[in-house]
Amino acid sequence: MRWAKTYGEVLSDAAGKPTRMVGVIMGNSSRQAVEDQSR
Repeated sequence: MRWAKTYGEVLSDAAGKPTRMVGVIMGNSSRQAVEDQSR
């Protein structure tokens, strides 16, 4: 299994109409494995 952390945002024009979506996906598997071992 792989873990990922995601962040996203919808950008709108002055009228409030959505114009684009931006985001990022970051691999988080090694951090999650360390966290799971500490439990």
